[in-house]
Amino acid sequence: MKLYFIITLRIILFLMLLLNKVSHMRRATLLERVPGLSERTLQYLGDKGYIKYEPIQEGDVARRDYPESELPYISCLVSLIQQGLAPRKAFRNAREQFPNH
Repeated sequence: MKLYFIITLRIILFLMLLLNKVSHMRRATLLERVPGLSERTLQYLGDKGYIKYEPIQEGDVARRDYPESELPYISCLVSLIQQGLAPRKAFRNAREQFPNH
């Protein structure tokens, strides 16, 4: 099951790179699309530099947008954390599976 999940994520990443899609997602969209990802975890992973984001300033409001191409990587990272790995170790393992991150 785990191997199937990893292979599926790599195929999705490859197809996204093939299409050269560089669109961004808002936080709410990312939270909907990654099961088990909480706002707090997302904030923490971004603050630690484990996931990439683009800071957006709109007037007095600041937000973060996340590249859609990062979705498979973020899903993998969250999955590893849910399996009990510490965020730092999960980050290392996810980077091994997604070396272009």
